[in-house]
Amino acid sequence: MRRSGTFFRTAWIVFFVLAFWALVPAAGLAAPVPSPAELEADRALLQSALENQVVRERLAALGLGPEEIQARLDVLTPDDIHAIAANISASGGVEAGGDGAAVLVLVLIIAFLMYLYFSGKRVHIS
Repeated sequence: MRRSGTFFRTAWIVFFVLAFWALVPAAGLAAPVPSPAELEADRALLQSALENQVVRERLAALGLGPEEIQARLDVLTPDDIHAIAANISASGGVEAGGDGAAVLVLVLIIAFLMYLYFSGKRVHIS
């Protein structure tokens, strides 16, 4: 049973390291403030996206009328408008769910831990 305890101890250590890593903020994520010309272009892009029939139907299904949508758009900051427009116009950017790198790293770590467990090798942390 000693081998099982080592495996679970190692798994917990890896879990806590990854949990801590997820809490550390990434550096350099600040975006520049959009210029007035960029802001107008972003507003036009946002407005054209809202004029799409599918978007209008979905917002109506959520209970939002045109007046409510416009009221919510009016309270957005320039940074919010720029971020939404960047998401709309992004081609090949990060999709919802990310790019899969975190999943790949997690799968590799799990595979490595399974190899250690089933091969009988021990990891000693002192």
